[in-house]
Amino acid sequence: MTDSQGLARYVSQARAERLVAMTRLLTHGFGVLAAVVTARDYHSAAPLWLLLPWFAVSAVLLWTTCRSGRLFRPSLLLLLDLLVIAAVIAMTGGGTSPFFPCLLITPFSASILFGRRGMLWAGCGTLAAYLAIVAIATEPRVTDPRVVIIRLGVLVMIASVMIRRADHEQQTNADLERLTREAATNAERVRLSRDLHDGLLQSLGGLALHVLGARRSAASDPRATEQRLDLVAEQLLEAQRSLRDFVDGLRPELQQRRESLHARLIRAAEAIELQWDVPIDLEVSPGVDAVEVRLADDVLALVAEALTNAARHSGATRIRGAVAVEGKDIRVEIEDDGHGFPFHGRYELAQLVAGGHAPWSLEERVRALDGELAIESSPRGARVEMRLPGAG
Repeated sequence: MTDSQGLARYVSQARAERLVAMTRLLTHGFGVLAAVVTARDYHSAAPLWLLLPWFAVSAVLLWTTCRSGRLFRPSLLLLLDLLVIAAVIAMTGGGTSPFFPCLLITPFSASILFGRRGMLWAGCGTLAAYLAIVAIATEPRVTDPRVVIIRLGVLVMIASVMIRRADHEQQTNADLERLTREAATNAERVRLSRDLHDGLLQSLGGLALHVLGARRSAASDPRATEQRLDLVAEQLLEAQRSLRDFVDGLRPELQQRRESLHARLIRAAEAIELQWDVPIDLEVSPGVDAVEVRLADDVLALVAEALTNAARHSGATRIRGAVAVEGKDIRVEIEDDGHGFPFHGRYELAQLVAGGHAPWSLEERVRALDGELAIESSPRGARVEMRLPGAG
């Protein structure tokens, strides 16, 4: 189970326990009112003096549950609920007692807290308690068979409905958990595919071009061929380092040995400059090293992708970039002096998507991070601006 799934289950259980505590307080509150009203009918204040302290305890339990988020020994509390209500019913008419509906608090609460199994145990206990009250009753009005049969039927019917509800909720929760796992798995696959595309695949694409160039110049210009092959060797070593860094990022125990984001950004810019033979000036503010690990990987991938696109497709002679932390956001700007995009003017993310102009890898990653993307293009070059939340 992941940390998020464990937290979700804890929050769900805490809500269930608060609901049960509220139900207990309301049930015993109305029970106290009913005991006051029926005290004359049964010539005894015993039910009131039994319910009143338990009502006070219920109020304290609700308060502590809301404060701490957890209920103290819920199984024991359900048993005490059943015993208190059974005693009140025995004092106020037995099988025909007006307090009969209060018996339902135990199976209802058990179905919320423990599901089907808890509902079965609580239902059997409630039914046994009611039958015991009827068995020990001595007054005729206490054992009126019509009332007893109807109330037994009500207990069985409500228990059946609650069991079916618990089964349905259990199946729904299982399906939801499965869908959550599948969604998380699919999201991770998409992230991995983006990381590989923006990193290793881009590098391999450039290496392939250099190898082809070396092959064409092998006979006519051995010196140029040697230089190209040296460049390919350097780029292969860089790709190996990047791949190792990528693998380390997948293993939490190895993340401590990774380079800082500042160092990785500078190294990526140098590698792209060397690979595509375009001068790159990248400014990185010191604050970027405080960025969370997963967001740091996304920042690196976005910067590398934007620099590679500019170096590979724009025909630029110089590329400038900046990565800085502004408040709780990270700002990324990449500017080149190439021929620009097929469109002219400034386009925000929604306009880029509507017009089909957004570089798909940048678009997907920025949208996944709930960030902002804008591109300003002209015949004199282009400027890519990205703003990502979550730096602080």
